[in-house]
Amino acid sequence: MTAFILSSAIAFALYELLALTQWPPARTEFHFYQGTITLTEAAAAIVLKSIRTLIVVVILLLVLTIHNFTSSAGVLAKYEVNIVFGFVFGPLFAIWINSVVVHSAEEDLTRGQIFAAIALVLLFFLGAVGNETSGLIRQYARNLSSLKIAGTELSFTSNERNDRSRLNATGIAGTSATYVAGGSQGLQNVAALDVIVQRDRDYLTKVLAPKGTDVPAGDLERAGEFATASIAPPLSCLLSWFQQTGDSRPVDKYLTGYTDAFRQLEAINTQMNLPTTVDERKMQETRLNEITSDFVRNGLTMALDVALSTTQKDVLEACGKWFEVYCPPDNKPAADKPDSGVPLQQCLRSELKQFADPSVWPKTGKVGERIASLTTGLKEFVTPQGSVDTRGLEMLPYFAIGRASLMAQLGQHEAAAAILDGWLQRRAVENGLAEKQKAFTSNPILKIKDDWFALRVRAMLISYVEEWLGDKETNAASVVQTEHLENLRATRDGFKSRLLKADFFNELDKSCRPKCEPVFRRPAECNSDQPSERLALWRKLYSSYITMEYTYIHRALAHPDYQAKFAESVNDEARRLVNYDLSCGIDQPRPEVIYGQSLLGFVENALSYSRVRAGVDSEDAQIKRLDEAERAAKFGLEIVEAAAAEDQERTGKPYLERIAPSFAVQVQEQLKMQLRRIRQAQKNVAE
Repeated sequence: MTAFILSSAIAFALYELLALTQWPPARTEFHFYQGTITLTEAAAAIVLKSIRTLIVVVILLLVLTIHNFTSSAGVLAKYEVNIVFGFVFGPLFAIWINSVVVHSAEEDLTRGQIFAAIALVLLFFLGAVGNETSGLIRQYARNLSSLKIAGTELSFTSNERNDRSRLNATGIAGTSATYVAGGSQGLQNVAALDVIVQRDRDYLTKVLAPKGTDVPAGDLERAGEFATASIAPPLSCLLSWFQQTGDSRPVDKYLTGYTDAFRQLEAINTQMNLPTTVDERKMQETRLNEITSDFVRNGLTMALDVALSTTQKDVLEACGKWFEVYCPPDNKPAADKPDSGVPLQQCLRSELKQFADPSVWPKTGKVGERIASLTTGLKEFVTPQGSVDTRGLEMLPYFAIGRASLMAQLGQHEAAAAILDGWLQRRAVENGLAEKQKAFTSNPILKIKDDWFALRVRAMLISYVEEWLGDKETNAASVVQTEHLENLRATRDGFKSRLLKADFFNELDKSCRPKCEPVFRRPAECNSDQPSERLALWRKLYSSYITMEYTYIHRALAHPDYQAKFAESVNDEARRLVNYDLSCGIDQPRPEVIYGQSLLGFVENALSYSRVRAGVDSEDAQIKRLDEAERAAKFGLEIVEAAAAEDQERTGKPYLERIAPSFAVQVQEQLKMQLRRIRQAQKNVAE
């Protein structure tokens, strides 16, 4: 509001200055090239007021524009909407004040003056909350699906994006930080939470810990068992259902139920990790029981909905473990008799009836067993872990990852990012305590675990911010992009510092420091002395690192300060990236495709860097750089061709599988587009 009032006052004063000095002077005749326009005094007065208002607005907008170009801080950018409203409100208010001053005191205000006063009041409120107003308008426009006017309905297809864009996207195994177009990975990640826990356990115990060191993994074992029993079955069922139908509406309904439960668990976790009385602790445990009851009810309702809504074999098989929690397959039909699904539906209905009357407690049968099991498991995680760490459920990163994944799947990427960043902030506070530092000193493996957990959360944060920035409707502020790049840099460096323990990566890293001529190499056979089990883990980590390097380059090129802050360093990094041999990358997606993505980053950088250096480098240097980029693009298209052709062969598959995004095809299409841009740039240099 302060910005609006100040800009209004300046505009008001400037208009009154023009009016008092009678500039431009009042006149009724306006001479043009071959004629004269003569106006009445009333019309001339309106024209004069309009001219003065226009002069004030143009002058002040010019000042604002000059400020935005010359000021690196951009202090006024946050309040631009309020300021522009003020530039308009000030002159209009001055005109109204002047009309009232010259109005006869013995007469009432005219109808026009009254309506003008009402309009000025509305304009004042709009200007006072200008940024909030524009945000509300944008939010309404995004949610608007149709508009009915005089019996005619106008339909807007853009609102379909929220439903269709979250179809399953093809990601990179071993990482969630790959730049690929498509929908959210949120539901996939939370459905595979048990796999993520197991993978972290493998990394910590088999490759990251010093030789001969036993990593305390009891907490990871419990987390994995809990995720396997309680998180993976219902969410895997929901994911399979979504992949089969592509209908996000029922999926979002149940995901919302799970997010409600997760949010309430976060609150009870905080409360139970604070000093409490015996009575308060009993109330908290009762509340925990209520939350798990809602969790079971939501999951059971979903199970019945799926059972009633589909006869697809793949979906029913994926939901089998979840159905068996409540309805064990005691009486399977004979092999020659198809399963009608009626017994399962009847069983699920019977179990769900217990929730019809909330006063009936405790629940019995499989429902009662499920609630008791969940409550026991959650209580074990929520209970404070001694004086060293009081985060309870948040001590491990998986609860935050689960919550953030659900929010990302629902399209709330800002919330997902806030959840993961919140976990990192709480970790920083906890690690600043003397007791925690003492524990790290006495047992360094705890520090290794803690650092890896932070790296896992950072990788997830990258994934969901990438989805957010990849949304065509997102117009993220530069501060968001800057934070994203800082997180990318920290995560990339964290992966690299660990990869240096792998023999093949150590050799690759030594071969190109700090600058080197790019050598384009097709991935071949991996040469390493690592044991096969350890090598498999290193290869996953290596592919994750390479895709993260590309993501950093891709995002730095799009940053508003690319030319001033990133151009030189990113150019060096893009040239180094294509010299990393992908022979020791994972098998799926193919190393050729991941290397094709690296070549894509090299080409994107070459084009951007050429524009930056256009007025500095000689014509020969520009041609050399573009020719090098052309070779990279052609080589990338050559090595991804087979994988892209294989992915495009989808004859006989269901429609949603046929249209699902392909990482190989996306890389191929991007390389083709960049090749066209290179040839246009070459033509421009030649001319």
